[in-house]
Amino acid sequence: MKLRFLLFPILVFSLFRVNGQEGHPLEGRWNLTISQEGSDLPSWLEVMHSGNNTLIGRFTYAFGSARPVSEVKKFGDVFQFEIPPQWEPGASDMEFQFKMVGEGLEGTMVYTNGKTYSWTGREDTGITLLR
Repeated sequence: MKLRFLLFPILVFSLFRVNGQEGHPLEGRWNLTISQEGSDLPSWLEVMHSGNNTLIGRFTYAFGSARPVSEVKKFGDVFQFEIPPQWEPGASDMEFQFKMVGEGLEGTMVYTNGKTYSWTGREDTGITLLR
């Protein structure tokens, strides 16, 4: 009987802690389509939390490998992050700004050449359709 009284507070605290740490709606993996020079380029963004208040992630452009995103910053309802060039020409960072719109993402990317391109994102559900 004593054991039950000792375990009950631990169980209640555990449930409270799990429910109290809900993730940010942006967290997860997003399949992106970047409209660039008449082509739709597939890319992806993965967002996760670090600590109590910081969002971090990984990003893969149309070519190249997954690159770390040190912080996804939030300004009102606009998110922003930067990625240094990898295989892209030029030395300028790629700059991303976007909003959550409905169940997706809509944003812009300033490419390493200074041109701005629009993109959309949808949550990766893990389902792959074969054609």
